[in-house]
Amino acid sequence: MAHVTKEMLRERFDEAGLESFWPQLEPLVRPAILVKSYHCSDATLAVGQSKRWGAPDLPPEFVWPERDGKPCPFLCQINLAEVAVFDTEKLLPEVGMLSFFLRDEFGLGDIDGDPVYYFPPGLLLERRGSEDIAELLYFRSTWSVPNYQSSGKLEFLGKNTEAREAFESVADVLYDWGEGAPGDPLHHCVESGSHLLGHADDYQGDHEPECELAYLGVVKNCFENRPENYCALLNQVELASYQNWLCLLKDADCAGGVFTLNCHIRRNDLAQVDFSKTITFAVN
Repeated sequence: MAHVTKEMLRERFDEAGLESFWPQLEPLVRPAILVKSYHCSDATLAVGQSKRWGAPDLPPEFVWPERDGKPCPFLCQINLAEVAVFDTEKLLPEVGMLSFFLRDEFGLGDIDGDPVYYFPPGLLLERRGSEDIAELLYFRSTWSVPNYQSSGKLEFLGKNTEAREAFESVADVLYDWGEGAPGDPLHHCVESGSHLLGHADDYQGDHEPECELAYLGVVKNCFENRPENYCALLNQVELASYQNWLCLLKDADCAGGVFTLNCHIRRNDLAQVDFSKTITFAVN
């Protein structure tokens, strides 16, 4: 695939009649890091290689996370040195390891939900346990835009408007949801699969406002009898939440693709290499 720049994406939106909306669209067209995988034997992978499933590589003193007395399943580990070249905004640490575990089976959006751990470079890692099958992960650059079906980030386009239809027509080509012209360099340049950074799978609604409220200590379950009050709080934090939160990992291949896990992190926490307050949602 030919290298696609943001300027090329802008020209496509301009051609669709969205030139006047580019100031609002531009920050929503985000670089992301595509995550691809293939099945392999876990024993063939070196300690510290990026992988999904298999047995994790952990420091000897690491205490395996639990939920209700049961060990949390290991999801994946990302060797950040392997992805640094694709992190064009330099948001992630350039070296070290991220390890993701599944505490909530379906990603409930709790502040103490699925844990993420950062292991700095130079730390001794050992393979913990023995598993036959794993998936080797490899990476490349891609782009990410909000899902046009429900994202509140696109409210400035209106609903059932020519502008919204124009955005959808461009997105169809970018996501490969439409046919696209043969040889079109932008056809399928935006990936709908797994990636680091970029946008979450938000076709069921944006997660950032809920993340913001959870981070501030607002417990959604306390509003079961007053859902309108919770919605009012979501509206209050919506705009700020889009600035404050990033999708750290979108895993579209979890559970064989039955559902997608979206792990979110606050920008300030990521800048401080603090992964202790990530929030995960699942959509299916």
